Amino acid sequence: MATKGTTTMSATDTKHIIYTDNTDPESEGLEENDWEGLNDLLFNWIRDEEHNLDKDAGGVVFGFASLGLWNGRHNGGRVYGDKAASILSYGEDDNEWYGDGEDIRGTFSHHDGTNRVLFRVAENREAAENLVEQIAYGGMTEEEFRKATKSLYPVVAEVYGW
Repeated sequence: MATKGTTTMSATDTKHIIYTDNTDPESEGLEENDWEGLNDLLFNWIRDEEHNLDKDAGGVVFGFASLGLWNGRHNGGRVYGDKAASILSYGEDDNEWYGDGEDIRGTFSHHDGTNRVLFRVAENREAAENLVEQIAYGGMTEEEFRKATKSLYPVVAEVYGW
């Protein structure tokens, strides 16, 4: 299935695909321009992943985003929810969620650029919202964000057996 897989990125990096909607209709047994059939297939795949990731995250999931906008790159943050599946509530035109061996990340392309999101877990909603404010208005770096939160990777890795 095109939504799963492991790709070796370098000698030390591994990319475990959770879901990607970057697939060729013909590779899935569809006609070349069967976009309706492909959309139905992708909808079913994302619903499968929501079911797979319907696990307690051990806190509140939120993201540190490097946003590719028409006027350059900017950082932002967003609170998602208390389930690992909540990461799948965000998307753009082309979407990919993956594990990199330490963290859960996403790459989301749109007409202005590409958004890159690092999904982590805060102790509670108040802590997550405070960190989002620090990202947006206080200039919190990704390194500081990682130190103030815990990884979502162990929850997701347990689901997929990574």
